[in-house]
Amino acid sequence: MIRIANGQGFWGDSIDAPVQLIEYGKIDYLTLDYLAEVTLSIMQRQKLKNPQAGYARDFISLIERILPSIIEKNIKVITNAGGINSYACRDALLSAAKSMGVEVKIAVITGDDILGNVQNFSNSGESFDNLDNSKKFSEIKENLYSANAYIDSFSISDALNQGAQIVLAGRVSDPGLAVGPCIYEFGWKKEQYEKLAAATVAGHIVECGAQCSGGNHSRWWEIEDFTDIGYPIVSIDETGFFSVTKMKDSGFLASVNAMYDRAAAIMNLPGGLAHQIKTVNSTYKVSFGVRLRDQMFTFTGFRSVHSEHLEPVKGGIRFAPNVNQEEVEALAALMSYKCALVDVPFGGSKGGLIIDPKNWQKNEIEQITRKFTQELAKRDLIHPSQNVPAPDMGTGESEMAWIADEYRKLYPTELNALACVTGKPVSKGGIHGRTEATGRGIQYAIREFFRHSDDVKSTGLSGTIEGKTISIQGLGNVGYHAAAFLSQEDGA
Repeated sequence: MIRIANGQGFWGDSIDAPVQLIEYGKIDYLTLDYLAEVTLSIMQRQKLKNPQAGYARDFISLIERILPSIIEKNIKVITNAGGINSYACRDALLSAAKSMGVEVKIAVITGDDILGNVQNFSNSGESFDNLDNSKKFSEIKENLYSANAYIDSFSISDALNQGAQIVLAGRVSDPGLAVGPCIYEFGWKKEQYEKLAAATVAGHIVECGAQCSGGNHSRWWEIEDFTDIGYPIVSIDETGFFSVTKMKDSGFLASVNAMYDRAAAIMNLPGGLAHQIKTVNSTYKVSFGVRLRDQMFTFTGFRSVHSEHLEPVKGGIRFAPNVNQEEVEALAALMSYKCALVDVPFGGSKGGLIIDPKNWQKNEIEQITRKFTQELAKRDLIHPSQNVPAPDMGTGESEMAWIADEYRKLYPTELNALACVTGKPVSKGGIHGRTEATGRGIQYAIREFFRHSDDVKSTGLSGTIEGKTISIQGLGNVGYHAAAFLSQEDGA
């Protein structure tokens, strides 16, 4: 049995997906599919302008991230990232590997690019007339940018048999990226049609990446969050029997951990220490009942503490229907890292309640919030000196005020009871300016950037913020205030 993962379904697909598959997928082969007919035309035009272009350049960036891991774990990479200039792609790969001090054996498969021979084939009687409308090849040949024949899967097997760690090609058939390793591993012959057909089906299922693991869903509007979709892994045996799965821990937490692992490797942290820093200290899951509308409703919530190296730990509580344990653990880890990076003396925590606030009246949300507070407070997961929540998605000043008030009722002798949360209304001990603080921070960061002329020049910009056009993605609290301040105070 071998495990083959596909981490790219098209040129420009998520670069984090193959990183996660390498780190956590327990795979033998990683395939990466970059090409379509229009992609080849684009690459050919790039090569006409620059003889060293014509391949998927983001593949080089990916290899720089995963090369040490694929060598250590003996994972073979098979890809058509070579486009129409596989040798230039190989040279760029070898240059990147050399700069990293890593030796890698790369096989290049060519022969698919027949652009220079199309006219000869046509003169010899080959018809390239359009199969759909019978339009003559002679009518469009002057506008031809690319012409490719598919590379067969047995060529991939031959490359692997010669010890290649990365197999780099141009127009390999899409499922062939997965069929090649099967031929190599199981010794299949060209006449074993049923086995080859099975592997072809497996390769065809996974060739477009996450489309087969939830992305191509006919009732897509029922999917609340595509960020945890996960990319496919084929497990296939010598008989051709296969199954398609995805990583158990694919998604947000895996992405955070993958980025942490990369940073830890650069810092040369001892293995044990690096693992301890990454590990979430504790996560508490609670289910509790609240009587509303003459019946009992059960709600589930989480509070995760990533690191208590400094207390109190800090991090928001979000109310959303798709909250889950993985999400709060990932966000708690990010809180630890953010605080550490800017030397703010807090550990990281995060909480969430599975609820759609739109389905409840304000007085009902207050009852639910107060009950959630009771459950967390009696386990010191809300505490002025140990664990201090804040507003997050779906929560705000009202929820924080209810939490603070409920905590004070539970512990009436606690002098610092109101300090159990931040983000309270000013009338309840909150701080002026907190609501707009994050947007103000963006304004200050952009102002600081324009103070450094060398940095400004390197981006092709000039002058000051005044008169600049700024695009903001997302007009929530942060985006709104950033836009307001930059336009009203800085003239953007």
